[in-house]
Amino acid sequence: MDGYSFYLPDGEWQMDGSGSWQAVVNESVRLWAAKFENSTQVKEVLIGEGYTDEEEELVKQEGEIVYKAKIFADEEEVWCVFYCYPVEAEEGWGRELPVIADTFAVAIS
Repeated sequence: MDGYSFYLPDGEWQMDGSGSWQAVVNESVRLWAAKFENSTQVKEVLIGEGYTDEEEELVKQEGEIVYKAKIFADEEEVWCVFYCYPVEAEEGWGRELPVIADTFAVAIS
């Protein structure tokens, strides 16, 4: 699928369009990935969209939703894994989503 994969817990996620998933129990919890030209470009674009550069990810908050982005880059490709969840779900989804994002892998072509 789209040249990459995640390990998603069975029965907890549903596809919400091309390359996007949402949690079955909460439609405000989402996960998606996008490919970029280079890691400098992706950071500039995201900072321009209101993200701040934190330790291992870029973060922004819009209303009651927290958005986070993790950049995965190698010599050939740059991917960004995005996820979001409600602020009040920080202790639950805020801990689970980074673990899921870290399972991201680019398919070998």
